[in-house]
Amino acid sequence: MSNGRKLLLTALVLGACASVVAIVLTVVVHWFFHGEPGISGDAVGRLVVLGFVIGTMPVGLVWMRSRKEKE
Repeated sequence: MSNGRKLLLTALVLGACASVVAIVLTVVVHWFFHGEPGISGDAVGRLVVLGFVIGTMPVGLVWMRSRKEKE
């Protein structure tokens, strides 16, 4: 497997994991503070986007560092 594909797969896995963790934590917080577990569709969309942005940030930093070392 090429380095590009490994990097893309890592970004996908980290983003998905971060999104799932964010959704679960939001449901738990709503359940703990509001008394009912639940989340709206808009919140799920925002958390998925935010999870992918935050989850793939380390992959982007590693990619930039590896490009810098090649030059």
